[in-house]
Amino acid sequence: MRKFQKSSLIRFSFCIITLLIALGSFGLPQARAADRDSVCTLETLEGRYLFAGTGYNIVPGNPVPVPKTVVEFLTFNGDGSLTSIATAVVGGALKAAEFQQGTGTYTVNEDCTGKLAFSSGLTFDLYIERHEGKFHMIQVTPGQMLEGEARRTSR
Repeated sequence: MRKFQKSSLIRFSFCIITLLIALGSFGLPQARAADRDSVCTLETLEGRYLFAGTGYNIVPGNPVPVPKTVVEFLTFNGDGSLTSIATAVVGGALKAAEFQQGTGTYTVNEDCTGKLAFSSGLTFDLYIERHEGKFHMIQVTPGQMLEGEARRTSR
């Protein structure tokens, strides 16, 4: 009787282990798909975003930082190029013209950070919320500070 119990127990254990391995393998494709979904690429930002940000300009010789506010549409083309239409107010005065158009380039890293550089010379670091349709932007141009959030308005 003992022999029968021992061999039955071994077969039962083998069946359970085989079942667990089989069930575990079904989760692997899902885990790999989840990893791919968490990776950012240039296409992650493709679409039109509404950005609003505030900050300051540091003017040489002026001990007081000059406040600024920017609202703009940013259109990411999915290939590293972008266009923008912006209104900026610096020190209470409209800077350049309303709806000033611009162009630039951007990069996106797999960890959902990136860089944006306008052809005007302004540069920003990007922090992308992959599944939220938005990102945060902070200016890294010397003598200027601007921080804000952009949210997707269309693809």
